[in-house]
Amino acid sequence: MATSASQNSPQSELQKAFIIMIFAFVVSFLAQEIAEFLIVLTDNWQFKSSHESWINLIPIASHMTLALLMISISWISWSKSKAAGNIQDIENIFTIKFISFILEILLVTLYYSLAKSVEVDFANYGKDKTISSYITKLSARPEILQMMLIFSMFALWDFIADVVLSPRNPPITKKLKIYQSYIPGIVVYCLISILCGLATILLYLSLPETESALVVTVADFALIVLLFLFMKAKKLEYYLCKWFPSEASRVNTNRNTPPTVSNWCVLVCFFSLFLFSILIIKLEPCIQKLLG
Repeated sequence: MATSASQNSPQSELQKAFIIMIFAFVVSFLAQEIAEFLIVLTDNWQFKSSHESWINLIPIASHMTLALLMISISWISWSKSKAAGNIQDIENIFTIKFISFILEILLVTLYYSLAKSVEVDFANYGKDKTISSYITKLSARPEILQMMLIFSMFALWDFIADVVLSPRNPPITKKLKIYQSYIPGIVVYCLISILCGLATILLYLSLPETESALVVTVADFALIVLLFLFMKAKKLEYYLCKWFPSEASRVNTNRNTPPTVSNWCVLVCFFSLFLFSILIIKLEPCIQKLLG
């Protein structure tokens, strides 16, 4: 079994190249959306739009920022993964590795869906050049539901790549023992993704029936914070590996470095910002009255 990306076989490299092409397509689509957004924002680079018009575009900017960060962070994390399940060949389609490959395709497809869900219509904007025709119905619900699916897929991919396809060393021979080893494996490698998925449900339930631009912007901000929180919280898997020492024997990305004091400070900061965002959403009617 290969233990590093440098030992990838030609077939494994082709599998990665296929995923890279899909990533490139998603990035090109998002780049086009951002370019169109900048044209609307600057009134075709004439900078004649009013300050009030710019304010109406803030939720659109937050949507695009979320999609851009999700795609770029996911690309970096996926390309740096040292999980044994991420560098194995697909022997045939009736294997766990093939399922893992399909999950990778579905994940990148979800990134495309996240970028596609930005509520804009540039073709409609071209008719009368007004921002009101460019913006369609604003809502944070599609983004929240897609982020929930993404975190769920993260958990499933981690389970397959980091647990099922990365057996303990020394290997377990009895089938029952192998299945039993999956339980601590899920706790160590999937818990952070599961908790972040549950956090998106909490955010979804906090939304009012009618979403204002403020609510949409704050909800997107909360999702961005949750994404950063997810990346920082992965450091906590160091402690989970200490609680389940046998899990550290799997061929995965090293989890030998404990979180530093600064890591803990950043974690607490992101967690507080996420809770504060939910509080702002719940208090949005009061805030609107004060501003009005």
